[in-house]
Amino acid sequence: MRTASHAYQNWLEFDKVVLGGDYQGHYGRGPTVQLETVVTEHPILEGVPQFESYGSLYKNPSLRDGTTVLLMGRTDEHTEPVAWTRLHNGGRVCYTSLGHQKDFELNAFLRFLANSVLWVSK
Repeated sequence: MRTASHAYQNWLEFDKVVLGGDYQGHYGRGPTVQLETVVTEHPILEGVPQFESYGSLYKNPSLRDGTTVLLMGRTDEHTEPVAWTRLHNGGRVCYTSLGHQKDFELNAFLRFLANSVLWVSK
């Protein structure tokens, strides 16, 4: 979740190898991030209503092959993937760049997280 894409300073390739991402920084503070559902029929998104995120939009321009984008984030000027899944060494991975402190006040975000944990643990 969120900073996991750049938290492993002793394994800088973790983001690409395991998460399937391509973290290149973020666009800085700005307006809330509007979310757009890409895959409507996924267990992670079941019961998750439309919501907005308070955090800055992360740059992830080139996801690895085998990722399935669930949500895209949009500001007035930029669009980036903000949630995706993939398989890594036979295990399920779900990543999201959402997770700003204020996101945890949103029931929709908490449902998204709960669904994600259930999905990866199957």
